[in-house]
Amino acid sequence: MKITQLITNLKLWQSTFVALIFLFSLSMNSQNVGDDVFSATNGMLSQTAVDATGGVDGSGTGCSPCGWATQLGVFYAPSNGTHGDVHSVDRMFKFGAGNGYTGDEANAQIVAQEFSLAAAGTYTLTFYHKWVNAGGVDYDAGDGPQLSLKKANASGEWENIQVDEVPLGNIGVNADWTVMSVTYEIAEAGDYRMQIYKAGGNAANPTNMYGSLMVDSFTFVYTAEPAQSALS
Repeated sequence: MKITQLITNLKLWQSTFVALIFLFSLSMNSQNVGDDVFSATNGMLSQTAVDATGGVDGSGTGCSPCGWATQLGVFYAPSNGTHGDVHSVDRMFKFGAGNGYTGDEANAQIVAQEFSLAAAGTYTLTFYHKWVNAGGVDYDAGDGPQLSLKKANASGEWENIQVDEVPLGNIGVNADWTVMSVTYEIAEAGDYRMQIYKAGGNAANPTNMYGSLMVDSFTFVYTAEPAQSALS
């Protein structure tokens, strides 16, 4: 084989390899406008959610984290006379009045989902909530439940990029669900975590959030690609 032909073949192989890597990168990070990132991760809560061990809990009592990344001190609740009716399929998340969790985010009731290699762009998170027991809830005495979007840093730790308070909304077993919608501008592709936490204390030492919060029907829709900068 001639030297010139060998060089030509080597360049062709290199170009093909680079093209394959580029296409793989696109497939990992690309999303289409209108895609619901939650669609494959139990955003519309169901009793057939698969738990971390691969089992399926038909009763809805032993499923944890129920297709989510984290479920700490949060019940997977069906419709009944205490909770009211679910908003989505047949399950909802119930943050208990206290459930023994006190203090800050590290010691609170938490439900969270993680998104690997989420593309840059605009996202709209929407979910529904209501309180079925709010006699001990006092927003004037301190912060309400916190909704946060976090990004993984170089050390693998989650850092807040946006935090919003979940408002009081409607109260009562038969009350209408309150919708909450938040827009996120994600500047760069990466690993992200969406979570809600509430600290209610316990009956002996309740916090200002000593009440039962129900949440359901999550969508996380990719609503717009990042704006393209003009070339000079």
